[in-house]
Amino acid sequence: MKTKLLIISFLLPLKLFCQNLQPEVYLFTKDETSSMAKFVNSQPLTKDDSVACSKLVSSSNKIEELSVNAKYNITGLKGDFLIIVFKDIQNNKIVPFAQGNINSFEIFNLGNNKSIYQKSFSPQEASELPDNYLRINLSDISEFPYAYSLSKVQVKYNNNTAPINSYFRYLTRFSSYGNIIKHSPVGLWFPVGQFGTNLKKTPQGIIFNAIPIGVALGTKINFSSDFYIGISYSLDYTITKAKDSTNTFSFSSFSHGPIIDFGDYVHIGYNWFANLTNNTAYSREPFFVVGIGVKVVDLLKNKKSK
Repeated sequence: MKTKLLIISFLLPLKLFCQNLQPEVYLFTKDETSSMAKFVNSQPLTKDDSVACSKLVSSSNKIEELSVNAKYNITGLKGDFLIIVFKDIQNNKIVPFAQGNINSFEIFNLGNNKSIYQKSFSPQEASELPDNYLRINLSDISEFPYAYSLSKVQVKYNNNTAPINSYFRYLTRFSSYGNIIKHSPVGLWFPVGQFGTNLKKTPQGIIFNAIPIGVALGTKINFSSDFYIGISYSLDYTITKAKDSTNTFSFSSFSHGPIIDFGDYVHIGYNWFANLTNNTAYSREPFFVVGIGVKVVDLLKNKKSK
């Protein structure tokens, strides 16, 4: 009887301590292993470290709200990684991972609630985990679906019946401008407000072509969660100076060519001109195209409002 009491008196503080521990999941951006090492060892973080470290949220509805803030940019790419830590909720300190008594963790695609990654631990395996964290490389998960899909990380620990759920958004390296082809990295977008010129001198000066709208088919190459370079081929309505004084409307010209979009800030291209009239005076040599993206307009609006 005394032996049992001694065992209970020894295990009771340990059980209470385990109840004070809670798992948390963080997203770290590519090549930010040094920031992660500082974080799990409770060392001071620089501003760059803090940007590289984002705690996953407890509700999928918060993702859009928080991802506009760089500190909470919880959008992961293939080169990024997740870490799971256990914190003592009383003093907000990370403890050795083995103390958390993890049972399993699992990652789900919220689109169809399909499990795409899972790992379980026996009690002995959990007690022998050597570090202050568990790392999951997103590159090791081959079943991530299309770009901007929502994912859930579920952690079960200390034999609790209710797991801890955390959410983040996954972004593929290549993504679409629109879902013209479902789950395809290729999509349509509409460049607007462009102009074109070949910068050559003429008796009237350098000629500029107005290109009010176009349609482009292309893909985005994502370099981070908030910057991409898009490569497309566009077909553009192109206006040249006409001398027809009638009130009729005619589609007299268009241009086409490759276009590079720098994160919706600015896009540049090179177009060949197509003259749909029999008047050779309207013809143009190939020219460069420049357009301003929505983000530049937003920056100017925000600056003006301050």
